[in-house]
Amino acid sequence: MPNPNQSIEALTDTDLEASMARILQSPEFVGSARMQDFLSYVVHEAIEGRGDQIRAKTIAQDIYRRSVASDGDSENVVRVDARRLRRKLDKYYATDGLNDAIRIHIDSGGYAPRFEILNVNEAELEASGFNEARNDGVPRTILAALVIVFGVIAVLTAVFWMTSEPTETSKVQNQQEAQRLALREKSYKALQAANYAEEARDLLFPLFDFNRQKQSLTMFRQVIKLDPESFAGYAGAAQSLATLALLSPQNPDKEAFLQDARLMADIAVSKDPTKAWSLSSAAWVAFAEGNEDKAIRLSQKSIALAPRDGHVHDYFGLIALFTGDFPSALDALRPEREFDQPSDRLGRKNVYAAASFHSGLYQQTLNLFDEVAMSGGPISPPRLAYKAAALDALGKTEAAREQVLDLLETWPNARVDQVLLNFFRDPLHANDVNDRLRKLGWTAEN
Repeated sequence: MPNPNQSIEALTDTDLEASMARILQSPEFVGSARMQDFLSYVVHEAIEGRGDQIRAKTIAQDIYRRSVASDGDSENVVRVDARRLRRKLDKYYATDGLNDAIRIHIDSGGYAPRFEILNVNEAELEASGFNEARNDGVPRTILAALVIVFGVIAVLTAVFWMTSEPTETSKVQNQQEAQRLALREKSYKALQAANYAEEARDLLFPLFDFNRQKQSLTMFRQVIKLDPESFAGYAGAAQSLATLALLSPQNPDKEAFLQDARLMADIAVSKDPTKAWSLSSAAWVAFAEGNEDKAIRLSQKSIALAPRDGHVHDYFGLIALFTGDFPSALDALRPEREFDQPSDRLGRKNVYAAASFHSGLYQQTLNLFDEVAMSGGPISPPRLAYKAAALDALGKTEAAREQVLDLLETWPNARVDQVLLNFFRDPLHANDVNDRLRKLGWTAEN
């Protein structure tokens, strides 16, 4: 164990390896090979002195063996996994790693690890074999005095914070930590189910990706299997199933998806009707069933319950968009909003861009889609369709035709027109895009 007074630079490779090994062997990481590989990779790169060279591109190539040239979505996958890794590290240090002297952080905005040394008390020093001889000859009496001094400072600091007005961020962090500890007390299965639910929730966007929705549904079913009493698995499954129903043509699969979605949403609400996610899932299912009034009412209730939950805002914004309430969609999805429970930032921007188009903000639509592309966001047929329509609306016909050609070459069988008609309650809104596409040379037969 490191000396609590030593500098970060004095940490040995063995110290860092041992700290990482404890994390990888913890219940939080066992069974998640992808997260283990991610953490091992960035820590070893830092140990080798290449921490400043870690990029999403290098992670995609070295860990996932995915080429950025052949797979434009690879960097977005890395960003999603980095968020998962940060959450797992937070949960580890709130539970099994609570007393770890060395902590490994992956700060937002990058992938290089940051190492932190925490102070430890005298008992921990004794247990680790620290004594007079190992403290550069410092007498035990001086060491004990220092421990007492630091202890008094810690107590005074704790008193200060307990008597100070807590910030909203600290309140949320304390609440989340308390929830994780409560789940751990219940069982490790319950804690693991909650972790899976958060991971699966990040897969609900991009909305129009059928395979991604199936993937999230599989994970939510695993959540239900691990903890049948938790509302989260049912709520997430309901949202995936409702989206699959909207993406499906008029056939028996669509009705089967809707029936399952309705069942999952009903169970989620019965498990905990006070959770915003439960009501948000019920709202999305009501929208998929064509019950517009119920969808709006429930989504408004979900926002009232959790005004700082990004996922809840996403579905509120989607329902507002597809029911034609574009001002509400823009307000709910605006990029500068800050959330305690963040969701897929790039997915939200895509939907915000669509709402901008239907509000007549065509240049803003293009700017937003370009920002998503520069950030490594996924490209989809609806995104190209909206870009072409926005360019056409601005009178940039040739550039619009190029987008349509890209759409035809990349997704020759994509029925963008039908997808938009499936989602928008008023076909006039869907045809604001579809009619421009047809004028530019796109046809359903392609």
